[in-house]
Amino acid sequence: MSNLLDRVGTTQNFNEETCGRVKDKKEKTFNVKFGERLRKALEEIDTLQEDADKLSKELAIGHNAPLHETMIALEKADISLRLFIQVRNKVVEAYREVMHMQF
Repeated sequence: MSNLLDRVGTTQNFNEETCGRVKDKKEKTFNVKFGERLRKALEEIDTLQEDADKLSKELAIGHNAPLHETMIALEKADISLRLFIQVRNKVVEAYREVMHMQF
């Protein structure tokens, strides 16, 4: 009987340690501010657009820029910008809803 209780106690300690690790990991990921995440996303979009512009200019001049890589870069930049605009629209919409709430 005591052997069974020892096993249960060991399992409980293991679960507490595991839960503690998961909690620490969650705290680290959610510590970044939302505005900081938006700023980083915007910087990444800017980099994607600069890369796409560079490739399209090289293609227009006649350098050896592969057409498929240029098109992929242009589409990545376009899709990223569209996604960012949709996120911005949702944030503005949520802000307006909160402003219209009555407490």
